[in-house]
Amino acid sequence: MSQAPTELQRLADRLAIQDCLHRYARGIDRRNWEFLQSAFHPGATVDQGDFKGTIEDMIAQVQLRHAVIEQSAHLLTNILVEFDSPDGAIVETYYLAYLRNAHLPAMMRVALLGAEAGESGNIDMRSLGRYIDRFERRDGQWKIARRVCIAETLTGQAAPEGMTLSPAWVIANRDPDDAVWKMRSEFGLKGPA
Repeated sequence: MSQAPTELQRLADRLAIQDCLHRYARGIDRRNWEFLQSAFHPGATVDQGDFKGTIEDMIAQVQLRHAVIEQSAHLLTNILVEFDSPDGAIVETYYLAYLRNAHLPAMMRVALLGAEAGESGNIDMRSLGRYIDRFERRDGQWKIARRVCIAETLTGQAAPEGMTLSPAWVIANRDPDDAVWKMRSEFGLKGPA
């Protein structure tokens, strides 16, 4: 962008950044790696927990980890966008992630449930934190160029056994059978926006 952005342009930029963050959440929660990748510029760096590397390497790791996670929901709140140039911004996003997983290592099970943690069964984990992102507009697209994930808390509890919802409910799927993919296909939407 060669000239100073107008207020209307900045509003459009903020919406594009928020849409990008929401593609990230949808991608990870629905295990759609194309959507997840679409939130990042190629080669973007990520510093998240034990992982430090490129987005491409992180996605490969997340695919393995999320293959055994039964449920995942990333809720994004308090998105503060601070523009530092016409094509750059620092964005702080609070997140709350809910994950259900029966395949945690013994050490993690004990850390979440205490010394009495069993060797099997689903654990519902809640993670509260913040994404600190460097967004850049390249070729007209706002995407993450660098991410640092700040962990605030991680808690867990044993998940209740059995189905708690009526069979009449539409149940979430983490694959192409999820209702969002079916409706997108029905109305001709392809790939990330």
